Amino acid sequence: MLLVVSLVGCASDKNSAALPANLSPTVTGQADDLLLPQQTITGGQLAAAVDANGFPLPGSLGDFTQLVFPVALAARSTDLYIADSGSRRIYKFDLLTQMLSIVPGETARPWTQIQVGSDRSLFVLDKIRAIIQVHSPGQPVRVIGDPSITGSLDGFVVGSPDGRIIATDKLSQRLIMFSPLGGLNGLGSPGWPLHSPADKNLSALGSLANAGRNLYAIDSLCRCVVAFDDTGRVNARIGQGELLQPQALAADQFGHLFVADAADRTLKVFLHGKLFTRYTVHALRANEISALAVDGSMLYLADGAGSRVLTFRIQTPMSTQSGSK
Repeated sequence: MLLVVSLVGCASDKNSAALPANLSPTVTGQADDLLLPQQTITGGQLAAAVDANGFPLPGSLGDFTQLVFPVALAARSTDLYIADSGSRRIYKFDLLTQMLSIVPGETARPWTQIQVGSDRSLFVLDKIRAIIQVHSPGQPVRVIGDPSITGSLDGFVVGSPDGRIIATDKLSQRLIMFSPLGGLNGLGSPGWPLHSPADKNLSALGSLANAGRNLYAIDSLCRCVVAFDDTGRVNARIGQGELLQPQALAADQFGHLFVADAADRTLKVFLHGKLFTRYTVHALRANEISALAVDGSMLYLADGAGSRVLTFRIQTPMSTQSGSK
């Protein structure tokens, strides 16, 4: 049975904190209105029973439950998934109703990664078993992957609208592309190599992000973000000399690439491959950046140490163009 939590989402509620109206990036002369703070999600009431629409049944609401340590996020439409390694739960947060339900059968760990497909299915990467589990409404959980072929999956994304799944396999040093309808142990492609003759040192890829057909991956060797084309070949390296320890990333439809840099505790934003602006975690009213996710014009930031999720509206290029370099 799904348990439902009512998260506090309104700034006027005592358990939710509104962010300041404006953020000041630490790079002067750049877009100081790129990110518009929306709300802080800290926790909610736990419900013992819900109806068919996900609403708590009368008398089922329990005590207020605090988020402990969110480590991964995924968003699609009104669904925001939060992997909380502190409570060892993956939550589904309804951004419209501000309700939170527990995803059954999944345990959130510090390395958990999640994605949401265009059909709003939840994809959960199990790094230990080297598989991806898919939760679709009204359907049994299905498994994608084959540990005998994909020995060490490290990061993944779900393409939109084609639904293909692309993951990094650190053991075989390649990008693996799975069929969206692969079913149990379904592998859609033998995979792309992580390097071409011109990119022999490209072998340390980690977290992935995508926007449409644009694919990005953190490369810990070059301390940069690698941009790929549709065939898996490198188009560009972004942030060389500007990124120190890239840890999490997300991309939007406007050409912004958001990268959390753990070394100097900043969120660095690149626009069309060039550094556009940056924010310290203090400027974002966060303690740290554990994970990032983008859906449409919204940026979601997990603050693990702060036991919360921060949400921001991304301004369009028209409104930020005057602030770019």
